[in-house]
Amino acid sequence: MIRVSNPLLKCTLINNYSFSVVTFSKLVKHPVFCQLAIAISYILAIKFSVSFASLPGELTPLWLPAVVGLIAILELGNTALIGIILGTSIENYFALNELSLDLSFSAILILTLAIVFNEAVNVFICATWLRRRHKSLSSIFQTVKSISEFLGISLISSSISALLPVFFFYVYGIIPINNLLVSWLVWFLGASLAQLIFVPPILFWRSPKGQQRKTAIWEIIVFVGLATLVSYFVFYKNYDLEYLFLPLLVGSVFRLEQPLPQVLVGILSLVGIFATVNGYGSFVGETPHPTLSLLLLESFIAVYAVTILIISAILSERKAITQTLHSTLDFLEERVFDRTSKLLQTQLVLDTFIDTAPLAMAILDKDLNLIKVNNFLADLQQRQESNDDIPEYIINPKLHQEIVSKCQLILDSKQENINEEMYVPDTNSGSTWLMSYFPIIDEQGRVFRVGFIGLDISDRKRLELILQKQAQLDGLTQIANRRKFDEVLEREWLRCQRDQTPLSLLIFDIDHFKIYNDTYGHVQGDECLIRIAQVLKKQIGRTTDLAARYGGEEFIILLSNTDLDGACYISKRTLKAIRELKIPHQNSPVIPFVTSSCGVATCIPNKHLDMAYLIDRADKALYQAKSQGRNQAFTIESEENRESA
Repeated sequence: MIRVSNPLLKCTLINNYSFSVVTFSKLVKHPVFCQLAIAISYILAIKFSVSFASLPGELTPLWLPAVVGLIAILELGNTALIGIILGTSIENYFALNELSLDLSFSAILILTLAIVFNEAVNVFICATWLRRRHKSLSSIFQTVKSISEFLGISLISSSISALLPVFFFYVYGIIPINNLLVSWLVWFLGASLAQLIFVPPILFWRSPKGQQRKTAIWEIIVFVGLATLVSYFVFYKNYDLEYLFLPLLVGSVFRLEQPLPQVLVGILSLVGIFATVNGYGSFVGETPHPTLSLLLLESFIAVYAVTILIISAILSERKAITQTLHSTLDFLEERVFDRTSKLLQTQLVLDTFIDTAPLAMAILDKDLNLIKVNNFLADLQQRQESNDDIPEYIINPKLHQEIVSKCQLILDSKQENINEEMYVPDTNSGSTWLMSYFPIIDEQGRVFRVGFIGLDISDRKRLELILQKQAQLDGLTQIANRRKFDEVLEREWLRCQRDQTPLSLLIFDIDHFKIYNDTYGHVQGDECLIRIAQVLKKQIGRTTDLAARYGGEEFIILLSNTDLDGACYISKRTLKAIRELKIPHQNSPVIPFVTSSCGVATCIPNKHLDMAYLIDRADKALYQAKSQGRNQAFTIESEENRESA
């Protein structure tokens, strides 16, 4: 044994070993490696299955590639078809060349394609059906219905896909006409029988539950020994004891955990087919023709395999029902115990919750008298003691009147009323409450009380108003923003359309503002925008008018019920006020002070126009004002299609 004493060398060896392991793991998971593995598995399965062949064309009563293909597609998806087609093409091409028949290259190619079609279509149809019908592969054989579906789709897909290759085998003289029907039966029954025998144990073993099950070793030895003994007398001594297989296999289902019974069925099937093909066993004596012997054996194996699967499914369903029943009983016992213990605490918890909750909570009887008020509501209102020493709760009269009317509706309708806002005026600014009313039902299903919960949301409503106002203000200039402008424009457009009054829009653009920013910096640019915004704000006096920042250095004034003359007057007055600010702009090509251009548009809204039309006209007017030298206003009146500077 070699010992490595050098730590550096030891680390190098460990790193190299780890790298090799990781590289091998990645190689195994590579798609190309997976497809090659499927193709090689297919070739080996074909060679093994052909060893049972007894008909012309190397037809075999047990076609194991159908098992390999179905498992591959169920585990890896439809990409496994590449490996299936590759393996089938290679093996069958060379196998057809080895037949003692003078076949042309085109005949071999057609026969190979027919076999490839058979293999691919068979497993694809079966796998697609099973994956659509079952979310988990382990659930395919858990019920009698799912087993019947599996058997049916396997027979249908195998029988349909076998028609094409059997037909071409007949066309090229490989299968004589007197063996045509038998060959088709053996072809598709061999694939279905193989899937019926070997797919269930593989899927049982692949399931997590199947890997966790344990069976006593002595039971396995007993059943294997009995199966060997019966097989010896049936297939070697030719005794008619086939019926002994049924109690043996049924007993294995009751005593052994899956997939062991299915494995036992598979082993007995292989032994029986191998013996029958070689002329041994009681099935050979039933008929002188070997093909009919194989068909009889296939039928025998299929009946036993289906019987074992159905019995296993019935036991599985019974076990699942029993487990569900026990789980339900345990759950109900736990629930009864929990409810019994919690019931004793319910009243205390409920009273504690009502008294400590930061909500206004109360209960009224059917006469609308307050019979329970929590501490939060009691602290807010007045509490007096009557002559009968019964507490009488007196709350805000307006609030009390609203609550009583709502509770009366609940008593009449027997329906709750959730999250209804209620404004209660008082000497200050008033308060807003979010109220919920709900009926309280007695044992006879009658409403005998009404409860309500109130949450004071006055602070939240005030905050909403503040946030709504802030959301409509430009953060820099503190005048209305684009969102506010859109809302007001829509509102005034509809109003002017209804009243058939003119609506005017003024768009201002600060002249050469980029040069201003480059000259004085963005801080001074922001200050310039703020001062101009305040100028625009002072030019409007009506509540229906609006001054807003449209974006960047563009501003807007919206004038409702204002004709073109009035809009021109406001635009000239505004441009003059901006010039009078005398904000230095030494690099301006216009004058050494900040100036602005203005586009004015006026229209009377109607159903044939939209709001974008007015904005577009004002924007075009602004373009004309800038094109003609800036520091001026250009107007457009859409009704008369008149333009003037």
